[in-house]
Amino acid sequence: VANIATATLISCKDQDVKELDKMMEDTTEQVEETAEDIEQSAEETIAYTKENVKELANDFESNVEVNDDKIVAIKGYDSYVVLRTNIADLSTVNEDNIDMRSESLRTSFNNFKTTIPAYLRIDDVQDAIEDVEKEIKEYEEERMEEKASNKNNMENMEEIQEAFDDLEKEIVQARKKYVDNKEDAMEEYMEEINSNRKQSTTEKYLDATEEYNEEMKDK
Repeated sequence: VANIATATLISCKDQDVKELDKMMEDTTEQVEETAEDIEQSAEETIAYTKENVKELANDFESNVEVNDDKIVAIKGYDSYVVLRTNIADLSTVNEDNIDMRSESLRTSFNNFKTTIPAYLRIDDVQDAIEDVEKEIKEYEEERMEEKASNKNNMENMEEIQEAFDDLEKEIVQARKKYVDNKEDAMEEYMEEINSNRKQSTTEKYLDATEEYNEEMKDK
């Protein structure tokens, strides 16, 4: 009986060792596959040509139409037009349509924020967008309070309009700065994107955007 028990114990230990070895082997294979994926991702990172850079550099200048330091249009950015219209329509809000207008305002702002073109994702413009959102949120919260009044609502709507006006001014200023300084800024941008560091495309874009913003700020 003792011999049988000993043999059984040894057999169990052997099985445990085999399972542990198999687990270690599988883990090693997973680590190696992950490393290969990272290396392949780095190798597949896009290297932009001068033609690509020129096209990207002209986006801001060609898509944002300005006249007398005011935005005339932003091509391909329909949600901007919708938001601009909804904010302008706040002046006609009354008790009968305030719920509908408020809902349209929030929806159009969310669409505006999530579909913003890449060339507008610069710090000053993003800060101005946050200011607009802050005013909209304040309006929404105070409108639902028990002591909310039409006068207070109108004041908050005016604050939203002013914040949006400031946003448009920031876009105009950013466009001018971009046109004046895009060559140096894009040089920094491209150095980051085409660097030899083992990074994913997303990581390179993030670093490139940071360098671009820093270059634009320094001008």
